[in-house]
Amino acid sequence: MVCKARKEARKLMALPHAARQSVLHAIASALMERSDEILEANQLDLEAGETNSISASLLNRIKITPEKLKALEAGIHQLADLDDQLGLVRSKRELADGLELSLVTVPIGLLMVIFEARPESLAQIVALALTSGNGLLLKGGKDAACSNEALHNVIGDAIEIGSNGEITRDIIGLVTSRRQVQELLSMDDAIDLVIPRGSNEFVAYVKANTHIPVLGHADGVCHVYVDKSASEADACKVVVDAKTDYPASSNAMDTLLLHKDTLKNGVALHVLQALRSNHVKCLGGAKAMSAGLCDVMTKNKHHEYEDLICLVEIVDGIDEAIDWIHENGSGHTETIVCADTD
Repeated sequence: MVCKARKEARKLMALPHAARQSVLHAIASALMERSDEILEANQLDLEAGETNSISASLLNRIKITPEKLKALEAGIHQLADLDDQLGLVRSKRELADGLELSLVTVPIGLLMVIFEARPESLAQIVALALTSGNGLLLKGGKDAACSNEALHNVIGDAIEIGSNGEITRDIIGLVTSRRQVQELLSMDDAIDLVIPRGSNEFVAYVKANTHIPVLGHADGVCHVYVDKSASEADACKVVVDAKTDYPASSNAMDTLLLHKDTLKNGVALHVLQALRSNHVKCLGGAKAMSAGLCDVMTKNKHHEYEDLICLVEIVDGIDEAIDWIHENGSGHTETIVCADTD
């Protein structure tokens, strides 16, 4: 699998931009043309998840909908229409007479990406890898095994059709067991970069068990800060959407920081009411508990909830909010709600 993916990656690197664009367009179209096949496989994963009593949050991550497939199709078509990002000269300098040094964008080579439960991530990762001229080894979550296999098959066919057979489906290898992952982590002579997505413990495990360079990202503890200048309507709209639109995603709001003056102008109360009316459980920090905004206190300031739960705390101003985020966040996604200052 590794040798085949690496061989096909070398062939992909040599293809012109138009050929890579054709592959991406073929993948995007195939996702919709064979959507029934993908959704049927996804239903098998959902049924197995219910049988195994996995959490509602995880089921939500696993679920593929026609809307998600439409969004994938549109996103991959947009990616295909971008200018070529390979072969760009980023900088150039003359080292000596007749000797010039240039910094040029090139593919990394063969990537191994271990991703979380969301099976639609497979298509997104593939599109980015092929756009940048890289081969790919993928390991998805076991709870989405049927969905991953279906997506892999659909995308593999599209790659061969879109490239007119110049690239085979082997450029995307699908890893299905932990034992395979352990073996691949030892192949630093063939794999150029590992990108693990999962818990802190898992990312640490990968880093400790391979000599391959690792681009590690763990949890996403995300904040929304509501400034004293924010209107009630804006604050409620942004905060509720940040928490409820897709609570299982990595960029959903986990901590709500409210300026102390929002207690006086009523914004804090209305935001909390809006969250609770959308079935969000609000856990309080020390100041939020003292202000009577929450009934249940939490001591955990760094937590990714992946559910309709969030931490609420009061801060004196933006400086304290920034300090809080630096201390308790994970550098993922942060938002500020304030008045237009133009």
